[in-house]
Amino acid sequence: MKDEIIYRHSLYVGSFPVDEQDNVCRAQKVQKELESLRCFTRSKSVIVCVSISGIKICSDDLKIVYMAHALRRISYATCDAVHKQVAFLAREPSGFGNLQYCHVFVTESPCDVSSQCMSFYFLNKASSIVIHSHNS
Repeated sequence: MKDEIIYRHSLYVGSFPVDEQDNVCRAQKVQKELESLRCFTRSKSVIVCVSISGIKICSDDLKIVYMAHALRRISYATCDAVHKQVAFLAREPSGFGNLQYCHVFVTESPCDVSSQCMSFYFLNKASSIVIHSHNS
């Protein structure tokens, strides 16, 4: 189990900063931004690789790593099956204070959202990541 990696195809639709001080305000900011990203015009096809070490976002052929976040830097994950969105909050390696970035992905189908959320749940079993599912 230690070296297991879960691979999920997604569209990367963007990232945004989140610097709210408390968890409730942070979750509200994420929800508001996710609502604004429901209609997107630009995206990049990626593979989301989830393991006990963290999350890597790679090219479709897995040859390029666009971003990598160690498990200890990921604090929150959420999904919205209706809009096929999956997102997670992570602190940059040299991040200051409460500043984090929310990385947003869209899956091919609502079923894929559930699968992606289960991948994040897999991470949650080994950490203190807060998982939130939104079905509006």
